[in-house]
Amino acid sequence: MKRIVVPQRAVNGGFDFKFETDAYNVRLYNVLSAEDYTDAIAKLNEQLKPSRSTKADTALLVTGPLIIPLAAWGVRHGIQMKKRKKLLQKAIQNFNTEHPALLMRWNRRPVSALTIEGKTKENTLAAPLPKAAPIAGAEPAIAYIPNVEMGGVAKEGSFV
Repeated sequence: MKRIVVPQRAVNGGFDFKFETDAYNVRLYNVLSAEDYTDAIAKLNEQLKPSRSTKADTALLVTGPLIIPLAAWGVRHGIQMKKRKKLLQKAIQNFNTEHPALLMRWNRRPVSALTIEGKTKENTLAAPLPKAAPIAGAEPAIAYIPNVEMGGVAKEGSFV
């Protein structure tokens, strides 16, 4: 199955990045139309907007030789990266629910990139198995057995 790799570009002086909304140089492989791609990526960029750097971050970084503002920038930057990760995961989940035949995900290897591909059995996660109801009168799976000999050494008691 063909995979669309969504290109990204640096913004805010290289502190952040946006995903490229223009489908002109993107191979879509007939997985998405150009309009659907543009709409989906524009929506994704809009959802990530709250995690981007502000003028305050730039001011803190520029005053770096004073050390204290640099520490404050480091804290803010860490918070923004955590927020970005959460927002990106939420945006990917929204895309996947809106397009049930497609799968958007963030691939970390070999190069970190956002990809979109058609769903197949191989790339779709299996649903978790339902938990079985306990059987009335059955013994628990973990039991305490006193004085069990393990490895030739007598133990006070063991859990099995």
